[in-house]
Amino acid sequence: MTWDNFFATYCQPIIEIMILLFFLFLIGMLLYYSLSKVLSLFKIQTREKLLAEIEELKKENIRLTEELGKCTDKSAQGIAVFGAFRVKYDTISYIVSQTLEQPENGNSRIKVIHYINSEKTDSVYATFEYIIQTLPDYFMLVNKNQVINLKEVYNVHGNELYLRNIKSSFIISDKQREDFEERWAQLQMS
Repeated sequence: MTWDNFFATYCQPIIEIMILLFFLFLIGMLLYYSLSKVLSLFKIQTREKLLAEIEELKKENIRLTEELGKCTDKSAQGIAVFGAFRVKYDTISYIVSQTLEQPENGNSRIKVIHYINSEKTDSVYATFEYIIQTLPDYFMLVNKNQVINLKEVYNVHGNELYLRNIKSSFIISDKQREDFEERWAQLQMS
């Protein structure tokens, strides 16, 4: 066996396999590089990056929730929020159920807001429970259909109370009478 035969029989196939492996390696590296660039274009991220991003979003959510709490703090803003509707506390005289104003076709869930020194009214869809929670302590449900601004009360006679610039009286229910007297007296002292 000559060197040419030995080389052709044993070495040449090994060199060809090594060259083939080298080209396969180069093709693999090229595919890996191309795929990583394509994935980065689509912003496909690793699990660790996604978990880190979720943690950042949770922190931002907590911060925004706290900020929203400051914005909706009723004592800090002086504004009542009923859904998308906002109104300043100090402009409200009283709130009544729509069924009281429109008994034939009124909806008890719709409340009509009456303003101080104004004929203008607005309607909101809310329960009195929600309205009382939204408004400051000087608003009170005096009967099942009426919330009044205690700062606007100028006279009480028996179970009737009168608000400034309102001709008709408001009835204080027996159930609310004691609470009304305490709160109105406390407001008179301050």
